[in-house]
Amino acid sequence: MIGAADQRAAGAGAAPPQALSPEAKTHLQKRPTCVSVIGWAWIIIGVNLFLSCVLGLSAWLMIGAMSETELDRPFFRILPLICVLLLAMAVSGLVAGVHFLRLKAWARTVLEVLTWLFLVYTTAFIVFWLIGWFAATSGYGPRDPGEIIGAVIGVIIAAGYGVPFIIMLKYLRGDTVRNAIAGGRDPVGSPICQ
Repeated sequence: MIGAADQRAAGAGAAPPQALSPEAKTHLQKRPTCVSVIGWAWIIIGVNLFLSCVLGLSAWLMIGAMSETELDRPFFRILPLICVLLLAMAVSGLVAGVHFLRLKAWARTVLEVLTWLFLVYTTAFIVFWLIGWFAATSGYGPRDPGEIIGAVIGVIIAAGYGVPFIIMLKYLRGDTVRNAIAGGRDPVGSPICQ
């Protein structure tokens, strides 16, 4: 039974609680904080990734138009493909983030897949960063402090991106999110993720 506070939240003159649709009842219940944080994080990630891809494609078009010769560098040739793939991820993350806030089960699955993809990307980044960094600085004799500092900076950057996704993945796969989507509550009874 929905209490008086919930009836006020439903709005004055609203249908009695028994007449509310299951989706409307879900919105009246407080969703766990981790669901809100993850949903909004993916909405923000999706928007930022979308804008980055649009700017990347714009730069690619401008550089191609201004170049007097054909740019045949491999990265320049595959940049449009990379941007299209990232645009698909951006739109998927944005749409899934919105629907995750509405506690849709399919959105949790999409966000979990996207989170794994970002973790794979971050892992590949750090591997290629370290290989590239040590290859570029290895010709200068014994280990230079600058060589180590550059490698440490790469690891810190990767951790800055990777750790939040690891935490997000932990909650996406956890009981709190699964119970919220199933319509139940957190196993401890609190709407905040433990």
